[in-house]
Amino acid sequence: MGCSLAYHLARGGRKVVVIDRGKIGQGATAACAGGIRAQFSTEVNIRIGMEAKRVLAHFVEETGQSADFRQVGYLFLLTTHEERQRFADNVRLQRRLGLEDVVELAPAEARAMVPGLRTDDLSGATFCPSDGLAGPNEVTYGYANAARRLGAVILEDTPLDGFLTAGGSVRGIKTAASEIACADTVICAGPWSAPVGAMLGLTLPIEPSRRQVFVSEGFAGIGRRSPMTIDFHTSFYFHPEGEGVLFGMSDPATPPGDDTSVDWSLLDRITAVAERRWPPLLDARVKSAWAGLYENTPDSQPLIGPLRPGLWIAAGFSGHGFMMAPVIGRWLASWMTGTAPTADLPAPSSPSATWCNGRRLAARGPSPGSRRRPQCVRRTSCWARPLTAGRSRRRPRDFDEDLPGPSRGQPSSRSVRRDPRGDPESRADAAPRGLHHRAIGARRNRAPGGREAPPVRQ
Repeated sequence: MGCSLAYHLARGGRKVVVIDRGKIGQGATAACAGGIRAQFSTEVNIRIGMEAKRVLAHFVEETGQSADFRQVGYLFLLTTHEERQRFADNVRLQRRLGLEDVVELAPAEARAMVPGLRTDDLSGATFCPSDGLAGPNEVTYGYANAARRLGAVILEDTPLDGFLTAGGSVRGIKTAASEIACADTVICAGPWSAPVGAMLGLTLPIEPSRRQVFVSEGFAGIGRRSPMTIDFHTSFYFHPEGEGVLFGMSDPATPPGDDTSVDWSLLDRITAVAERRWPPLLDARVKSAWAGLYENTPDSQPLIGPLRPGLWIAAGFSGHGFMMAPVIGRWLASWMTGTAPTADLPAPSSPSATWCNGRRLAARGPSPGSRRRPQCVRRTSCWARPLTAGRSRRRPRDFDEDLPGPSRGQPSSRSVRRDPRGDPESRADAAPRGLHHRAIGARRNRAPGGREAPPVRQ
């Protein structure tokens, strides 16, 4: 998100400085699966997804670098009648907004698209062939390098020490090396946005949550053009990755926090679901695994806009940040510079509003010295909610939340086979550092604490 915003601000003639406590793109972005879709349930998210696909399809023309955008499609598998009805309503809205290639499928049609898929208990499916996958590393560095060519400065390995303030306004930032004065500062710190806001006494309702990804070695059980397939009821998902398959599933029992070690017990729970939904996965061998962080909000919608004079935010995307960054970066830059808003997205009508998924939210931070927590008030009704930085009170999962969503699969003693080969000094339970996930080589698979991951299903 930060590199997209930096590029669009620099393209608009602004002087831009980006600071990163590590290397750009090597935090949560490096660990994401790279999904890009327009299959959402709200108008604004559908439009963002459609525009993001258009931008990425022409990314090399804009930035000089490829986005590695592969339009293999998104296939949603639906189990209950309620799920099928909700997705049918979504398809009608998507087609009305111009997403002409999205279709509803019968279970047999879904089975024909993914060899080995079990569909006897499905109520239906939806598919959009223009959805797909892009490279997080390629997109991040494409924007970063293009921003540099336009004069932006990117300072890596530069932790934020604090903010420069005057009279309740933010006037810049402080690092160990220097102070940087600026008219506007934007918090784009992803899962770490709440601690950044806390430096100013703000309580931002953003908390990190671990998501895990597994990748197999070469695997003939999936076609190279197979779609990103999501079993909506369980959140189990998979797609081709290199010569293997990338797969995962969310775990509702995972507590909030920034732990990025791999919990191998999730692999056993995935196996229980895969055995019922896509049995070919049981013949794969895991080559590598890592964990990244979602930046979750209580209602799974982002915080975008001004927080106080001189301070803005673009964070809390709850798993959608990468796919929305090409559009939100441009949209927020237009808001900050007062230029024409991005086509087909709502134009901000108040400089004191925070825009969250099409809603106008008034974000009121505490005054200096106050212990009062900020509140967001939705202007389209009298509904209000406190913003808390503790454990979120989640509403029932909706289509626009951080898919893949909560898992309902039961634990199993069986797992896809784990590769006993590889570098004996390597650890597969750590998130990749300094490498895009497609560049990670085979690792010796160990469970947390240095124990060998228990072999099952030989």
